[in-house]
Amino acid sequence: MREVGEVVAVMSDRAQVKMIRSEMCAKCGRCGTFAEGEKQEVIVEVLDPVGAEVGSRVEVELGGREMLTAAYVLYLIPLALALVGYGLGTWWHNELTGALGGAFGLAVSFYILRYLDGTLARQRRFLPVIVRTVK
Repeated sequence: MREVGEVVAVMSDRAQVKMIRSEMCAKCGRCGTFAEGEKQEVIVEVLDPVGAEVGSRVEVELGGREMLTAAYVLYLIPLALALVGYGLGTWWHNELTGALGGAFGLAVSFYILRYLDGTLARQRRFLPVIVRTVK
């Protein structure tokens, strides 16, 4: 996915880029806000291999493989833990404990996702990259 934005700050090998979120970008949620249908400005930290300067317009890309990995983590971990909790609860006692086990598995998955969010955010491969400057 590629978006165009303006560099507002530069820090060694990274930059902060102000972008107007497109409709497709708004549905991703990677930037941490989920406003539906609104055109919003958002500032994103990106890798800067091209040496962009403050005020320059740049094209930013987030790789497809990284987006798929993030989507798998975001959707499959809660689903898997909810199903495991439901299965264990049902096996242990009855349908009610299955439902409670599923809710507990879902709650645990949110704590795992919160931990993974901080861990994955520090990895360079999950950061968007400036691919070129735009005139």
